[in-house]
Amino acid sequence: MGVGVLLLLVGVFIFLAFPFIGVIMVSIGIGSLIYALRSEKTVAEALRDEDFVEWIMTKMKKNRGVAIWYAIEEDVPLYKGKAKYLLYGNTGMADGFLLAKIAAVMTPKWDVATLIFDFKDWVTASNITDVVKSAERWLMEKKFKWMFVIVNGRGFERPAKSTTLNFRTKEIGLTLTDPQRKIIVQADTWLSKQLLKILRLKDFETIKPKREM
Repeated sequence: MGVGVLLLLVGVFIFLAFPFIGVIMVSIGIGSLIYALRSEKTVAEALRDEDFVEWIMTKMKKNRGVAIWYAIEEDVPLYKGKAKYLLYGNTGMADGFLLAKIAAVMTPKWDVATLIFDFKDWVTASNITDVVKSAERWLMEKKFKWMFVIVNGRGFERPAKSTTLNFRTKEIGLTLTDPQRKIIVQADTWLSKQLLKILRLKDFETIKPKREM
């Protein structure tokens, strides 16, 4: 929603000097606001319905600011364990908006992915290690540029939090979520910070690496 507001304000300002460009910016801003306000389900509703992971998957798929997510697989076997969802994306694909088409010319056309894991119990440090090894091997075998990884559980052990916070593989954005306690843990990579912005779990407590706090 913040991007929509920004585009709307910039459009109004530009309209005073360049009416045509200003109208385009205002239109895009209004469209972004409508898109944000028409989200199909709030976090609270997702938690009540116990389909938080599906809600997260839908939220990732609909986010076009980083990549266009064009395909989804479910219950995907990996090197260690199984991912609930695997999303395939590309950073250079435009979604039809004017700004997206302009950005597509300047954006590298990288193949990227998102893995979402759902543990039915507490997440352990061993779980995080297995997830990371699976993600790193998948990236190497498929030759994708980078990947988002979301690990969801019904709570997590302290070592799992530490393992997540200390993760530093730059090609992977990693977060650990606990919807019951409303906690999200961010790994120590730039992609992890971007993933946190996409998820926008504002009513969750966010735990970040110390050097970023």
